[in-house]
Amino acid sequence: KVVLTGHIDGDRRRYVDALAVIEHFKRRSSEIHFSFAGRAKGDYGKSIKQQLIAYKASFPDLVSFFEDDSTADMFRREMETSHLVLSMSTLTFKGMGTTEYIGKTKPTAAIHDMVSFELPGLLPAHLPTPANLTGSAFSYKSVAELIEILTSLLEDRKKLAEWLERAKAN
Repeated sequence: KVVLTGHIDGDRRRYVDALAVIEHFKRRSSEIHFSFAGRAKGDYGKSIKQQLIAYKASFPDLVSFFEDDSTADMFRREMETSHLVLSMSTLTFKGMGTTEYIGKTKPTAAIHDMVSFELPGLLPAHLPTPANLTGSAFSYKSVAELIEILTSLLEDRKKLAEWLERAKAN
């Protein structure tokens, strides 16, 4: 189970990339599940959610997402049943009249969630990986590379188990 945390918000995350990854894995939906553990925000979030609804209709085991009435307990349960955090963070975010640089002036929620729930994670290459997460935080440069990494985890379950153990140790 791969979890994407935070609001479904186009200003902060590249959900088009997430949809491309899901599209690739839809025929393997019995092996992998993508969970969107955040509410849809604005028109962009609603459009992504509509695409997730369409995937769920055709491939019920492939995706899940929060409805508008999600709670902190629902988020916690989602995280506790996940195996891997996937970040689709953008490099910058414009908020409150200033430009924030994710990973520098603004922390990423994905790293916080990785630490809080002792999960390994996949981060975009532009995000700095904290040294204390070596061995449980990995970067990817493209959708193709992300698909390759996820495929390798499906084909070598021991690798994911090692990442999970390292995340607990970290």
